[in-house]
Amino acid sequence: MSTTTLPTAALGHEGAAEGTDPSARVLPALAVDLVTAPSLLPELARLARDLERAGVGALTLSDGGLHPIHVASHLAPLTEAVGLLPRTDAIYVEPFHLATQLMSLDHITHGRAGWLLSAETDPAVPATVGRTVLDLDATAREAADVLEAVRRVWDSWAPDAVVRDTERGVYVDASRLQYADVEAETFSVRGPAITPRSPQGLLPVLVADTDRAAVGEHTTERADGRVLDLDVSGGARADALSTLIREATTHTADGASVRLVRLVGLDLEADAPGTVAELATALRAEGLIAPAPRDGQDLRTQLGLEPAPFHRDPARRGDRARQTREESA
Repeated sequence: MSTTTLPTAALGHEGAAEGTDPSARVLPALAVDLVTAPSLLPELARLARDLERAGVGALTLSDGGLHPIHVASHLAPLTEAVGLLPRTDAIYVEPFHLATQLMSLDHITHGRAGWLLSAETDPAVPATVGRTVLDLDATAREAADVLEAVRRVWDSWAPDAVVRDTERGVYVDASRLQYADVEAETFSVRGPAITPRSPQGLLPVLVADTDRAAVGEHTTERADGRVLDLDVSGGARADALSTLIREATTHTADGASVRLVRLVGLDLEADAPGTVAELATALRAEGLIAPAPRDGQDLRTQLGLEPAPFHRDPARRGDRARQTREESA
């Protein structure tokens, strides 16, 4: 799955491209990709903590047999500052359930969760969920629809929706909820989330270079940024990586949208934390990656994204059914 491609299509995100002031550019965070193989599980917690101490900004979890969201949830209470981004399919899933699972991950990480959006293209997968194979165009359209639906579910609870009024026996104020109401080409989503608004509100959604072709340009443009994939399976030399990062972030039209620099294929049998610590130190000395995250810093802040306030839409209010009955009585 690893790649070192340096695409040139503009993604339309804010930031600096060629010819702008480099000091104003948001530096990408350094990430390491971990494949969720069952054999890795006994050492996974120690490895994650060691990589966090080595200075990585985030860990991405790619499916190797264990579900990436489940593995991220396992690591959440065992880490303190590192971002956790499961690389998860947007196609052969239930969008509502996917949204609430990611919201729950954001809760248990206290705002360190993100979503590395992928689109499954293995023709054997659809049959496992009773669907037919989608072609690439249909896959790209559905990925865009799922991204829209997931964000609507995330934005369905106001931050103050939970009132816990014991005297009246009211846990949540329905007027502070709003429906998702998505009618897509292949699915629909109704109702607010079953999970209160998570710490970040809208989790960062990123697309890795290796997934761009499958998810499509529309989805890529609507994501919060790009993940630059650097294959280090053949060795990780700081000078070679710095050249690739510099080219991708300062000499391409979409350089400003690079939010993560992800090391894929890292040799975990060797001293992976030691290798990462050396790389992080060297790349930060050159001003190519962001500082290590601070305890209590959410992932949106680490990635240079603006906070995501709740957007109230009166047409989507959660108490509309009750008010309609009252008005018609």
